[in-house]
Amino acid sequence: TNMKCTTVQYCLNKYLEPERMDGENKYHCDNCNDKCDAERWLTFNHMPPVLNVQLSRYIFDRKTSRKKKLMNQVHLPCILNVPKDHTSEEQATPYILCGVQNHRGTSAYNGHYVAEAMDWTTGIWFEYDDQTVTLLEDGPTSSYGIDDNIEKEQVQGTSDAYNLFYVKQSFLRESVKQQLSLDSSCFSKGVMQQVSTERRNMYQLEMECILTKEHTLERLLR
Repeated sequence: TNMKCTTVQYCLNKYLEPERMDGENKYHCDNCNDKCDAERWLTFNHMPPVLNVQLSRYIFDRKTSRKKKLMNQVHLPCILNVPKDHTSEEQATPYILCGVQNHRGTSAYNGHYVAEAMDWTTGIWFEYDDQTVTLLEDGPTSSYGIDDNIEKEQVQGTSDAYNLFYVKQSFLRESVKQQLSLDSSCFSKGVMQQVSTERRNMYQLEMECILTKEHTLERLLR
């Protein structure tokens, strides 16, 4: 279907909206032992350190009696603001996108799976496609908000992403501090930029070594 592209933030907000229960879907009240109109909604009792968001890509098609994949395109915000419920959107907790699982293909029965993951300490993204690892300069596919220069209007939505991993911003910050054994005063842009540059240089060097080995093997086989 040719539908307008949506965002994970919009889907989450809609998911948290109250559901009206009336008509044939009335709520059975235990106090009055009768069915009555009501509303129900979802509330987070506490905000988890890692939020796993699964998009409903696969549904059962009653016309064909088979599963099918929904190809609706979705934008992935790098920062997802998660409220405790529909009444507290202004006090939402920020979560950072750290991992994406993609299913490439249109069938619900087969396809190819590719992962995209972020290095927590540097913010650098990589794509993992079987044995091939690729540096993602602009972050994960179909994402926006990774910096001030990338807005959702500038990227195309994805019909492949189905499993997203968001990490609570405060939890991510503390985890990085512990991993690098640094106090907060050391977290300057210069230090992180140096680590980021070293990781990028190491990645480029490894890619050059792989290409050199492949070219050498080609010459030997001629």
